Amino acid sequence: MASAAQASTIYTYTYDGPTAVGGNVSEVAQFSLSAPLGANASVKWDTAPTSTFPSAWLGGTIKLVGAGAPPNYSVNVTNFAADTNSSGQIKNWYIWGQAYLPHNIYEQAYSINSAAPGQPLGVLTAIAMDQAVTLLGPPYTYQYSFMINPSGSVASDWHETVSSVPLPGAMPMFGSALLVIGLMSRRKRSAYQTTDSQFIHESRS
Repeated sequence: MASAAQASTIYTYTYDGPTAVGGNVSEVAQFSLSAPLGANASVKWDTAPTSTFPSAWLGGTIKLVGAGAPPNYSVNVTNFAADTNSSGQIKNWYIWGQAYLPHNIYEQAYSINSAAPGQPLGVLTAIAMDQAVTLLGPPYTYQYSFMINPSGSVASDWHETVSSVPLPGAMPMFGSALLVIGLMSRRKRSAYQTTDSQFIHESRS
């Protein structure tokens, strides 16, 4: 009887930002890990000059949604910092993403609720905001700019979901079949070696 298929657990964190007044635009930041952030944690990861993202990082994006957002606006996360509370929920964050597109287009988006770049988390600043821009250049000119101040952001703006991705059902059976074949092959080699030794011994006697 084949053993049950194993599964990989994925922890996905999603930020649903507030909607800009009169703009009908908001940011949705999302990233996934193969292990939870954990309780009372403090992390800071970025891609430059060398990546400090852990092996548990599975990638993240920042997107703009709403009727007033440019179509398909999405950038990959390149900088992330966060503090969690005793329940493992994100309470302070700095998340940044950017993309270099064809035709000299540069896009960036970020959400900050508690700290300016280079400052420790947990210290509220006047620049708490969600922002996204599209620049065309060089020389670079603004083609799109969106900014709101999420000063009312709280831990509940982040949502964690846990999902399991099962391995293909045939994998455990396939692995078992390889093990059986390997054992049979090993036994045959042992039998041949024993026979050869006996033949040599009998020839010399």
